[in-house]
Amino acid sequence: DYPWGKAIYYGIFHSVSAFCNAGFDVFGKGTSLAPYTTDPTVMLTICALIFIGGLGFLVWSDMVETNFCATHFRLHTKLALFTSVFLVVGGTVFFLLTESRHAFSHLHFGEKVIASLFQAITPRTAGFAAIDLNTLKESSYLVTIIFMFIGGSPGSTAGGIKTVTLAVLFLGAVAKIKQTEYPVVFKKRLGSEIVEQASAVGVLYLMAVITATVVISQVEPFSLQQILFEV
Repeated sequence: DYPWGKAIYYGIFHSVSAFCNAGFDVFGKGTSLAPYTTDPTVMLTICALIFIGGLGFLVWSDMVETNFCATHFRLHTKLALFTSVFLVVGGTVFFLLTESRHAFSHLHFGEKVIASLFQAITPRTAGFAAIDLNTLKESSYLVTIIFMFIGGSPGSTAGGIKTVTLAVLFLGAVAKIKQTEYPVVFKKRLGSEIVEQASAVGVLYLMAVITATVVISQVEPFSLQQILFEV
């Protein structure tokens, strides 16, 4: 599609951008990676780079130090990996079910799966788009916003409250429902101070989002959905 020089430049730029969870659009006109939605090589490569970068340097450092032996991983690494994989798999299934006959209707089944995988990965960490996001159903749009709120894992360049924070909040809620003193995961107990810190992060982040949304809604003529998406 491009001369060799420009193709190499675009390849390097998007590789670094995906790994560092940036997702800048250099093609112009808001196309992002939409022209490559049917190219599995490009889509899967970008997905892999986004996922790897979104895990964070702490996770990769731990995995390298333990020679990728899962039984020796720190609790932080296990929570980050489990939550990330759960969100990717769950998100892929959700988008495949909701958008197969809608935003992805023009794609073949295999392309729909890849597009769903891409849509499940990119909102939490990067900013690439494989389709026109305005064509998504409202439910998919909402899930995309939730994924952006969650973000990547601690130690990465992604935003959001982070996957480990989400996991701790969930485990803390389960412990309260079961009326147990401490949350337990992977045969390890989480201290109350850890749950309190995660709660503080979640509340402060939510307050920041709400405040920014209210302020922007007063000065800009956009819908609440559009503002939440941008915030």
